[in-house]
Amino acid sequence: MGNSIPCTFHLDKDVYSCHVTEQVIPEASDVKLDGKHVEKLKEKDVVAVWFNNCTITKIPKGLTKLYPMLESLVIHNSKIKEITKNDLDEYKTLKKLDLSTQEVEFLPADLFESFDNLEHIDFSMNKLKIIEPKVFDGLDKLKFVNLEFNPHYFLLFSTEADNFSNRNLKEFKKKLIIKYPSSLAMTNKEVEMRDLGNNPHDEQEQHAADKISESVLIANLKTFFEHDKTFRDFSITIDDRLFQVHKSIIAARSPTLADILRNNPEAENLNLVDIPLDIFEKILKFIYTAELPKDEGINFLHLFAAAGKLKIEDLKNYAASKIKAEINTENALDIIKLSNKYEHYGLRQNVFDMLKKRYPEVKFKDEWANDVEKLREIMNFIKKKEELILKLGTEFENLMS
Repeated sequence: MGNSIPCTFHLDKDVYSCHVTEQVIPEASDVKLDGKHVEKLKEKDVVAVWFNNCTITKIPKGLTKLYPMLESLVIHNSKIKEITKNDLDEYKTLKKLDLSTQEVEFLPADLFESFDNLEHIDFSMNKLKIIEPKVFDGLDKLKFVNLEFNPHYFLLFSTEADNFSNRNLKEFKKKLIIKYPSSLAMTNKEVEMRDLGNNPHDEQEQHAADKISESVLIANLKTFFEHDKTFRDFSITIDDRLFQVHKSIIAARSPTLADILRNNPEAENLNLVDIPLDIFEKILKFIYTAELPKDEGINFLHLFAAAGKLKIEDLKNYAASKIKAEINTENALDIIKLSNKYEHYGLRQNVFDMLKKRYPEVKFKDEWANDVEKLREIMNFIKKKEELILKLGTEFENLMS
């Protein structure tokens, strides 16, 4: 069953658990844990496994074979960067999943499919950028979700974000606590929700108290951006248009601009190229107010590229979520090139998934993702094939008429 890893067993208030500390956990094979059991207890009695300060890059395999009654999996302070539905396939009977203090950036929509017993989810202190819509749907027994202390400005639930609390929370029959990170852009989310539906007045008061400082901050920054021209100590030029800005604010939101200012401390102006004027206007407003740009008339590929260039990760991820719905054979290559350039491999995978689904006869290989010329050759072949089919169809209709 793979390598044998030392562990210790503990019995605390009828909870029999296995603890692993400062070990290297193999990724490819099933894990075997060895230790001295508490008297009269065996593997079948273990309901919780804890990994503390271990080197782990993927969710360990084989634990449910060792402990068929496993209800709780806790992994603290490891190096897990990614988690998928397949990683959790063997853990569908869990009541508690705690993956705090990891480096996870993305929660896919199908992550918790068929988890009928899950009550407690903790992804605090990760690097979460995107939570796809419906990730918590169907978890009827869910009582607690902790997303606190993720460093980014917002967690994107997609365009359905505003409906998340109203729709999903009604499905959770009992008490539900959801702890979100305090952030500028999540003005429609409550930092903490307790006893939902029991006392709406208390809920509203708590919501107001939690949000007041955040609302004041947003209002002040918006005033700074729209009206107050004082204390602006830097300017950015695009297409002969001059934007007066505050160094501290733009540096805080854009690592690219921060590096430029750090390397040129005496500079008073920056001429930005390769960013369209209309796109930069929306980006600058987002930097100051965290207001996401409206959909009308926006080229989200341009927004994605500009946000990637300026390293504004939350805005880049927002643009990627919009691009996902616009993928087609005409823009597939451009999207893949931008995804590679700005390291958004989830968006690149979306393109590949579309191509695989639409053209099953083409055996797409993962290594083609970095071979733009190969992809261009394939797409040109597909385009010529479709044009030929269309031409033959037209000629056939003419013959039949």
